[in-house]
Amino acid sequence: MARHGAPRRSRPLPRPGGVGGGRLSGLDGLRGLAALVVVVHHVLLTQPTLAAPYYDRQPVSGASWWIVHTPLHLLWAGTEAVYLFFVLSGFVLGLAAASPRFSWRAYLPARLLRLYLPVFGAVALGALVVTTLPRGSGASAWLSARSPGWSGLSVLRDLTLVSGTSRVISPLWSLQWEVVFSLLLAAFLSWGASVRPWLQIVVALVASTAGFQIRSDALSYLPLFAVGTALAQWWPTLRERLAPWSRSDLGWGLVVGAGLLLTCSYWLVLPFVPAEASFVPTRPVTVVGVTVLVLAAGAWAPLAAVLSSRPLRFAGTISFSLYLVHEPIVIAAASARPGSVGALVLAVAASLVVATAFFLVVERPSHALARLLGRRLGRGTAEAAPATAARPSTDDPR
Repeated sequence: MARHGAPRRSRPLPRPGGVGGGRLSGLDGLRGLAALVVVVHHVLLTQPTLAAPYYDRQPVSGASWWIVHTPLHLLWAGTEAVYLFFVLSGFVLGLAAASPRFSWRAYLPARLLRLYLPVFGAVALGALVVTTLPRGSGASAWLSARSPGWSGLSVLRDLTLVSGTSRVISPLWSLQWEVVFSLLLAAFLSWGASVRPWLQIVVALVASTAGFQIRSDALSYLPLFAVGTALAQWWPTLRERLAPWSRSDLGWGLVVGAGLLLTCSYWLVLPFVPAEASFVPTRPVTVVGVTVLVLAAGAWAPLAAVLSSRPLRFAGTISFSLYLVHEPIVIAAASARPGSVGALVLAVAASLVVATAFFLVVERPSHALARLLGRRLGRGTAEAAPATAARPSTDDPR
């Protein structure tokens, strides 16, 4: 306890990041945490009672009800993690593009190199796992929906991404929109230059909700990147306005708690929605929730410190690799030993080991090549912003 009359030691402000402010270290840990959530998501989808609500909105009871329809769902909120990573990607690239070191000439070639080289490696590894390890249909709806193998055309689609993917390695579907957004970044930023950030976010939320209702994937997902670029444009102002709040643990705790509840709002309200309802309009609420979490990870020092801890930092380092390689391993374990908890635990451990090796052998060299290409094409220091590390992939039934 401080002595009476002695000045309190002030808590250091979070590293502001973004334009002129250095790196937002909390975002790395947020990626790592989300990647782990995605692994848990796919592990739990091997269980019939947990996969059923995702595919058929079937009611659940007992322990499954608590896992699905309470905030415990955050532990395996894979669909919501997709939204978070799309927003986060727009935020990271928006901040990078505002830097004086950013080079448009270097940006796209280097970024595509960082995205596609790991994808090529993941397809090669996935082909090896699919052809050598069990991949039979399982009791859960999720396992039954997994394709048993690749055709030549399906492999080509997975390697190119932009025309859609085969879903043999389902995480690749979100990379399609990552690539499309990367190609359209200049258009997103040009639109944002003439529209206030808060209005960009409102328009993006309305457009994404409409896109989902009319079953347009492009309209559903691309606006989520716009939420991130708008947040990046707003960031210098938000950083200054939020600085006095940096020591308000109670206030930020309430904000983060609200963000978490908004993030899983679909599953909280689903038990009260009539079974015949074809649409549950919680998408904008969920996107607001994940946006709040991104903002808190960048602005609240205690949360940034937790997310910057060594385990989460390591998870953030390998998160893109973990995202790419884990699913075929989980499917193989669930197919070889149906119903075995031990097999699934072993699959998680194997996924972490394989992801670490994949990062060292494939992803990290792709970073080095991208940096080299960026230096040669840019002005000596410009580089493409990193690929958002984890692109959680789930089937989005909403």
